[in-house]
Amino acid sequence: MYCVETTGLSHAYPGGGTILDGVDLKVPQGSIYGFLGPNGAGKTTTLRLILGLIRRQQGAIAIFNRSLERERIAVLRDVGALIESPSLYEHLTAAENLEVLRKIHRRPKARLREVLELVGLGDAADKRAARFSLGMKQRLAIAMALLHEPRLLILDEPTNGLDPNGIVDIRALLKELNRRHGITILISSHLLAEIEKLVTHLGIISAGRLVFQGTLEELKQRGRAAVTFTTSRGTLTRDGLSATGIAALNRALVADGVDVHAIEPAGDDLEAIFMELIGSGGDGLH
Repeated sequence: MYCVETTGLSHAYPGGGTILDGVDLKVPQGSIYGFLGPNGAGKTTTLRLILGLIRRQQGAIAIFNRSLERERIAVLRDVGALIESPSLYEHLTAAENLEVLRKIHRRPKARLREVLELVGLGDAADKRAARFSLGMKQRLAIAMALLHEPRLLILDEPTNGLDPNGIVDIRALLKELNRRHGITILISSHLLAEIEKLVTHLGIISAGRLVFQGTLEELKQRGRAAVTFTTSRGTLTRDGLSATGIAALNRALVADGVDVHAIEPAGDDLEAIFMELIGSGGDGLH
C-alpha cells in the first residue's frame, strides 16, 4: 500500500516554465522515502501540492488511498509537516508553543509532554524557543508536527543549516519515529550522504521530472556494472564484467607481474549515481 501516491502531477507558475511534469510519486507505507533533487527541481512544489498548500493544476494526489481533492480535511488529519524553516513563537517556551496547537487539535495535555520526550526536549519544556539552538528548534517543530499523532510526516530539508552533531541527532530521531512508532516519513533533501544513511526508498527529481524511483539498494545497483582494480600500477576500471570476468582479469594482472591491492564496484555511491541521473535528462526512469 502506498502512503502517498501522485499520478501525472504537473504544475506551472503563471508566466514561467513548467515546474513539475507528470510526476508519479509512490511512497510505500512504513518507509522513509528520500525525495532528492537539485535546487529548483520541484521538490518543495511537490510537497506543497501534497499538503494542499498550493492549488493543484493537473494530476491526482492520494494519501492513504484517499483523494486529497475530495477528502482534504480528513486526509490531512493523518499528516504532520515541516516545510522550510520552523514556525515558532520564539518568546514562548517549548511547552507553550505546543500548548497553542494542542488546543487547536483538542489533544489531551499528556500528549504535550509525550511529544517533548519523544523528540528529546523533555528537559527543555520551560525554556524559551529564542534560546534554542537551530537543532533544538527543528526538534520542537517536529514535535509540533507530531502532536496530533499523524501516520505520515513530511519534512522539507529538515537538516538544513545544522552542524554535524545536529544532523546525526535528527537522523536518529527520524529512524526512531519510523521504526518504533510506525510513522511513514517523506523527506526532501540535497544532502546526499545523509539521505543514504537514512532512507529505505528514494525518488530523484530533475527539472520537474522523476528520473528514478525505488529502493536504496535498487539505486545502488545501477552503479555496479563497473569494477575498479587498485594495483601497483594505478587504478583500472572495466565495465560490464561478470564474476568470471573479474576473476580472469585478476589472474591476468597477477600473471603480468601486477600486484592487485583491491577490487571494488565503481560508482555505487549515491552521489555519483545521482549526478549521472540528473545529467541524463530522465533516461532510465524506474
